[in-house]
Amino acid sequence: MQVQSTRTSTLRDDAVTSQTGSAQTVSSTKTASISAASAVRSVRLPQFERLGSWSLVGAAQQKISETQSSEQALAMAYRQLKQLERQLSQSQQVSSQLRQQIADLDSALANKESALSGDLTPKVLQNSPPSNAYVLDKVDLLSAKPSSEKLQLFFPSSSSAVSIDLPAGESGDQLVSRLNQGLAKEQISVSVNNEGAVVFSTTAENSRKLDEPVFFSGEGIRVPAGNPVAIKLSPEKSELSKLNDGLSQGEGAQEQQRLQKLLSNIEQSMRELKQYRRQMLAQLEKVKARTAEMSEDELNRLQQELQQQ
Repeated sequence: MQVQSTRTSTLRDDAVTSQTGSAQTVSSTKTASISAASAVRSVRLPQFERLGSWSLVGAAQQKISETQSSEQALAMAYRQLKQLERQLSQSQQVSSQLRQQIADLDSALANKESALSGDLTPKVLQNSPPSNAYVLDKVDLLSAKPSSEKLQLFFPSSSSAVSIDLPAGESGDQLVSRLNQGLAKEQISVSVNNEGAVVFSTTAENSRKLDEPVFFSGEGIRVPAGNPVAIKLSPEKSELSKLNDGLSQGEGAQEQQRLQKLLSNIEQSMRELKQYRRQMLAQLEKVKARTAEMSEDELNRLQQELQQQ
């Protein structure tokens, strides 16, 4: 009985020792796991710092801020244009005070720091940098002619020249396409405005080519033959400027259509801005939530996604 009691006691001691050892092993394992997790976090923390250096979060927040500024600018323009609409519905005569407000708004939009372009489009929604537009209102290039003509344009500011073939009988759209192809190397695009005039557009950095007179040479079909003719292009007027010009000339009924179109465009832009802001906010939260748990490849991929957004 005494031997059996001693053996039982020994077995209990061994079991306690085994459990204690197991507990210590588990504790050590947990400690190692915690240390490893901390090490992982400490390794991944610089990734978040790199994310900051890439300015991903800052870029998204900047876009959100620009969106809010655009919404505020659109709201102000909308209020003034709605006031103008109410006056036109009551009388074709618009107060000089309101016309001055429209002129002041137009002047504010002309500032390069403005959130809106001249046609009241939010710059943050534009896929390309804002451009300067110039109207060629002294030469008719788009009317179909019975004879072909080789047109040459010389830009004094860059000492560069372009030669464009304008075939006989082609339509305005076809001629615009040829002008676009010929002027592409000068970083100039060609379009037609609502009044049917040819518009040359280029970036602000390249606008000196069109700020200065452009020399045109032709064969007497669309452009006079002989020595090159210096033609000064006119800066394209903004929609608000055209609106004010029409009102000052007593064309209230005609300008009501322009006003309705502007109001409709503003409403559409407001909807697009709200959707864009929601997308940017969702993307920003996605960045913040996933940054600490992402690998280098995932961070690079997410960076590309956010830049595309």
